[in-house]
Amino acid sequence: MVVVLALAVGVVLLSRDDAPELAGSTPPGRAQLVDPGDIVSGGPPPDGIPPVDRPRFQAVGEVDWLARAEPVAMVELDGQAKAYPLQILVWHEIVNDQVGGVPVAVTYCPLCNTAISFHRPVIDGATSFGTSGKLYKSNLVMYDRATKSLWPQALGQAVTGALTGRQLGRVTTQLVAFTDFRTAFPDARVLSRDTGHQRPYGQNPYPLYDRDGSQPFLFDGRPDGRLPAVARVLGLSAGGRHLAVPYPRLAGRAQHGVAAANLELAGTPLLVVWRSGATSALDRRSIAGSRDVGAAAAFSRQVGGWTLTFHAPAGTSPTARPAAAGTSSAGRRPGRWPAPGWRRPRRWTRSGSTGPPSTPTPPSGQVPERHPNTRGCCRLRARASGTAATLGRSGGTGLGRSRPRAGGCCAVGASDLALRRHDPFHLCRRPPCRPLPAAAV
Repeated sequence: MVVVLALAVGVVLLSRDDAPELAGSTPPGRAQLVDPGDIVSGGPPPDGIPPVDRPRFQAVGEVDWLARAEPVAMVELDGQAKAYPLQILVWHEIVNDQVGGVPVAVTYCPLCNTAISFHRPVIDGATSFGTSGKLYKSNLVMYDRATKSLWPQALGQAVTGALTGRQLGRVTTQLVAFTDFRTAFPDARVLSRDTGHQRPYGQNPYPLYDRDGSQPFLFDGRPDGRLPAVARVLGLSAGGRHLAVPYPRLAGRAQHGVAAANLELAGTPLLVVWRSGATSALDRRSIAGSRDVGAAAAFSRQVGGWTLTFHAPAGTSPTARPAAAGTSSAGRRPGRWPAPGWRRPRRWTRSGSTGPPSTPTPPSGQVPERHPNTRGCCRLRARASGTAATLGRSGGTGLGRSRPRAGGCCAVGASDLALRRHDPFHLCRRPPCRPLPAAAV
């Protein structure tokens, strides 16, 4: 009932007489991708929940209206990083923007807690997206302003109109605490409250929506019984396979607020990292005062011919102690690697003539040109049959890769997980180390 009342207030405030006529069917000769009966009115008219079409931004250091633990949607593209606070997205759901000069739509569905960004299609110029006022299985349905086709956010595919069947390219998006974004990207920009609309930013219009026992709004199907209907998960896709990683299970295995899960999806080795310290945007009326649900992201564990396994050491704060397979880390002081008394070589050779005494000889053709400086940069430990180069990065619903940058922090090689510029969880706690060259990717 609380959710229904909140939506009804939105209808009164945002009703428009000039709502666009949306495409409600598929073109002749094309098969229907979804049951039209599953697309239902959520209450507001098209753009009754107004997207942000002219976004303005503040320097991250100038933002004094966000609490440290408040969640933001982080998007990084072509060297530029931006944060979109959920206290704004919960009222607008779509931001038509450019990141790194690339037209994107940053979207958030409060009813699903899904933050997904897309490349905006080019139709006589980059089109923009609006909110249709409709829902597909309790998920936001967008429409493009060029053809008025309908696009369920979770699908990222047009299901009606001239663009039926077209799939949007996705842009990696992560939900993280504002303080972690600010630490990882001190020169980044944050979406401003100056949106052109008057809304009580910082307040949640869906109070208690994500509490245990809640049911999705206007969902007529049968919820999957394996998890509570509104349970938080990290969604991953690879090779046509999909995986949901529940936040509560990650939190339950956390050591000192950090959990690492080594998984595999469609043959792709994955690392999922969960970190406490991010509040829910759908709990209490005040987002800043809501409960801590943490944040999660995914990385590829496969680096060339190497597959790494990560874990947070029990009994201590997570630390960087990468150890080669077959070696023992017993007796090593937390935060220090290699063991005292061993001098780190400047290079590893293909013959394996230098290196820790107990380190197996890496296979020919898979040895980095330089041995990375791995002394205490990353708060996770990695094990492998030698050393590693670079972790690919991903988040949200897709997998991605990126290269190390000069000045980054290296751990188990120049890992994106530990690069200060690419570390939304602030796992790196020491000054930047010397990274491996980009060619090591």
